[in-house]
Amino acid sequence: MPPAPAFGQVAIEKGYLTEEKLADALRLQKKLKEMGLRETLGEILVKKGYLTRDQIHEILRVQGTRSGTLVPGYDLLEKLGAGGMGSVFKARQVSMDRLVAIKILAPHYAAQPEYRERFLREGRMAARLNHPNVVAAYDVGSNGSNYYLVMEFVDGTSLQDRIRKEGRIGQAEALEYWIQIGRALDHAGKSGLIHRDVKPANILVEASGRAKLADLGLARPVDDQDAELTDDGTALGTPFYISPEQARGVRDLDIRTDIYSLGASFYHVLTGKPVFDGPSAAVILTRHLRDVPVPPETVCPDLAPELSRIALRCLVKEREGRFASPARLIEALESARRSMSGEGEQPPPPSY
Repeated sequence: MPPAPAFGQVAIEKGYLTEEKLADALRLQKKLKEMGLRETLGEILVKKGYLTRDQIHEILRVQGTRSGTLVPGYDLLEKLGAGGMGSVFKARQVSMDRLVAIKILAPHYAAQPEYRERFLREGRMAARLNHPNVVAAYDVGSNGSNYYLVMEFVDGTSLQDRIRKEGRIGQAEALEYWIQIGRALDHAGKSGLIHRDVKPANILVEASGRAKLADLGLARPVDDQDAELTDDGTALGTPFYISPEQARGVRDLDIRTDIYSLGASFYHVLTGKPVFDGPSAAVILTRHLRDVPVPPETVCPDLAPELSRIALRCLVKEREGRFASPARLIEALESARRSMSGEGEQPPPPSY
């Protein structure tokens, strides 16, 4: 399958855009990225008046046609992002006239039977989850050599983007998100799944304040013993938030792995700094295995001691020392919320 042609290349080929205007838009996109703002090239070109929405859709259609990534029944609107496992597109489901997100498996993985089977299996497992704090999976399938997962489109901002823009998030607001994602993990765990890649980039927040756990692309049944290795035998997960057992390549993982990653994520959210940093992924992994975290309240003295203690318990090296389940973590977080409010009358918890 040939790779998708560059967006700007198609725009120039079709006579929609000059090289000068493309270069101008790319410079602006780079500046925005340095400021922590994420704008697609298409959005920038429309805002500057260089392209129309109809032209954007035609370019995306051409990209999809040439790369063979069109999914029957869906109109691709724009590319939202890409990772090692594939690309994610914003799309419109024609039959339902609704916006969705579609993940398309990368060609080098789609060419391997074991990855194709795993992708389809994971999609079916993700569809088993039905919870307001989990991004819903609607459909999974293939079209020729293309493998896709159709998901709920969340019109919101990731906590990773918030951190980049704001440095850190206020503790009262962050606590609400922590509780909500704890509920998402509780639901997944009771369904026999662990996420394995919990991180701020995978926590999306809608304008309403509802947080959703996204990208179950690494989700596995708890008893899947082959889940933790990539094709070259390296650990899956994100170095800043990976658990020690993932870093060691342990295969019999459980929900406490996600509790560690959630703790690492909210350490970053609350302090503006990752638990461990370093010049390379290998150094960061080693620090997760050996180093003792600096207490969050030491990094940020204004942080409630209760939240600092909860984060540190999530980050215990040996999983036996962590919260035994998301439900136990939620209990601790809700207790901290009561304590932080002075034990006063509490408003009812969010319905989501």
